[in-house]
Amino acid sequence: MRVEYMRTLASAHRWPEEVNLLCEEMARTLTFLTYEEAVWLQRVLSASHGQRAFALRQSRERRRLRAHFEQRWSVFNDSKALDVALRARETRKLQRKKANVDASADEGVLEGGRSGEKDVEEDNGDDVDEAE
Repeated sequence: MRVEYMRTLASAHRWPEEVNLLCEEMARTLTFLTYEEAVWLQRVLSASHGQRAFALRQSRERRRLRAHFEQRWSVFNDSKALDVALRARETRKLQRKKANVDASADEGVLEGGRSGEKDVEEDNGDDVDEAE
């Protein structure tokens, strides 16, 4: 239980860095897709008919992906919104872990009673037959 607590504490200390890294990754992904779209559009200018069609499709795909990610990530433009969403996810994960730990502890208690040991009453001689 202490190990789990220390892991959770370390995770909490790394939290601000994780939020910053995730924001940076999202920004870099959008920048990369913009760059890729421009590269494919440059290829359109120097390509034959079939290659031009392929290059146009690739540039459209990059534009579509960028628009999709911008729409999905628009909620996270503010790092506080991202922080709230990530904390909610982390809280759910910790609750599931706690439920698993509690369930394991409950099973351990139940298994302790099932170890094959029978309750034995002390024999103090009260059950001796009076007829003797």
